[in-house]
Amino acid sequence: RVADARSAFWDAQTAKSQLSNEVSNLRELLEEKDLGPHDMYLSLKNECYSLDSGEYTYEVCLLDRAAQIENRNGARQNLGSFTGFGENGVHTVLQYRHGAKCWNGPERSMTVEFECAEEIKLLSVKEPEKCEYHAVMSGPFACALPASEPESAREPESAAEAATEPKHIHIHDEL
Repeated sequence: RVADARSAFWDAQTAKSQLSNEVSNLRELLEEKDLGPHDMYLSLKNECYSLDSGEYTYEVCLLDRAAQIENRNGARQNLGSFTGFGENGVHTVLQYRHGAKCWNGPERSMTVEFECAEEIKLLSVKEPEKCEYHAVMSGPFACALPASEPESAREPESAAEAATEPKHIHIHDEL
């Protein structure tokens, strides 16, 4: 029937449009955003972590936004949107800027510092200056990478790797 064909056409058009938008967003993300060395923050983009501090719950969404939520009534204050990493490209410090304006004060902002740990967690939030927040989070990407060895000095990590590593054969052409 014609009605079924039209419906299927518009469903396909909608799905195509959604996929096209998703591709554009991913392309923009990969081409224009600094996601850290080896794109280490890519899988965590927009992942949110919360900490209940009594009067407020703080929420940090990596590479996206930060918020302060009043526990008694749920009112949200925008603490800023992700604007980049710390000075000199330090990828363990994230900057969130241009949040809601404080009464008689500056726009809210947050600096998030990461420390080395296996689990990703929001550990603490303080307000050292009016409407300027400092958060400490933990995560594995803040851990120092082991010094890399020259490829030839490295031992195979597994039997499978040892079996697939190229063998150096010396051929002696003696007559």
